[in-house]
Amino acid sequence: MKFRKSAICRLRLDAVLEAIYAAFGISWDDMFGIDPGGRDLAEEAIWLARVLLQLMPSEAEVQGLLALMLHSESRRSARRALDGRYVPLSEQDPKQWSLPLIEEAERHLAEGFQARALRQVSARSCNSVGTF
Repeated sequence: MKFRKSAICRLRLDAVLEAIYAAFGISWDDMFGIDPGGRDLAEEAIWLARVLLQLMPSEAEVQGLLALMLHSESRRSARRALDGRYVPLSEQDPKQWSLPLIEEAERHLAEGFQARALRQVSARSCNSVGTF
C-alpha cells in the first residue's frame, strides 16, 4: 500500500517523523539502562518507522530516520558499563554492537541516498522541460 504524495501529506510526514524520533529519544532517558520500558519504546519507534517506510518507500527522510535509530539502537548494550556508567562511543566494545542492525541501517542510508538523488534528477528534468 502506498500513499499519494501531496503538500499536506508532506507536512504531516514531518510531524510524524518528529513524533517517532521523540519517542525514540525518550527511550534514552533511562540513565542506567535498566528500565525495560526504554527498550520497549525504542523498539516501538523503530517498528513505526518501518511501517511508515512500507507506506512511503520513496521518502529519503523516512529511510534516514530509520537508519539513525537503528545505528543508535545497535549500540544499546555497549552504552552502559555494568555499574550503569555511560560508556562513550570511543570506549565501547564493538563486539557488543548488533551487526544485523548496523547492516540494516547502512542499507537504509544507501536506499535513502538513492531515492533522494533520483528525486533531484527528476525535479531538474521537470524544471528543464520546455526551456531552451
